[in-house]
Amino acid sequence: MACSTAYDTQPSIEIYRRLKRLAGSNWENLRPALLKKVKPENMPDVLVDIHLEEHEWDAAIALAEKQTWGYNLLEKVAAAVTPHRPDWVIYVALKQADALIVKTQSNLYPAAAEWLGRVKKAYQHKNQEAEWQAYIVNLRATYARRPALQKAISHL
Repeated sequence: MACSTAYDTQPSIEIYRRLKRLAGSNWENLRPALLKKVKPENMPDVLVDIHLEEHEWDAAIALAEKQTWGYNLLEKVAAAVTPHRPDWVIYVALKQADALIVKTQSNLYPAAAEWLGRVKKAYQHKNQEAEWQAYIVNLRATYARRPALQKAISHL
């Protein structure tokens, strides 16, 4: 099977999906072997994609939290799990935003605003708009003397 060979050589979510379609009723037997070929230390992005594809939210979160060298997995997982794990998204997005804001480097404020946008969306999924409003009002007051930050978060 050409797809299986391709997956063995270079696993990807696209090939995983194709193999899933082709496997039909044999999928539950094939899936464990496919997962063994994707090592979290070498291909965390592919494994996260698989967990998200299979709606394994907590597994995707756990893998994203282990990655310390970049924000890409955290961003990807936060975007995907917002409707399913809004509390986690609020926690991780606030942590990321706060870390960027306290550095007092205005070039980091747009990235902080993106994380805060994720917080807002998660609060909306929880129907907790009042909590979001209280947070953003407090943030604006706390950092009233940082015009670059005020500008970056003005759309929130």
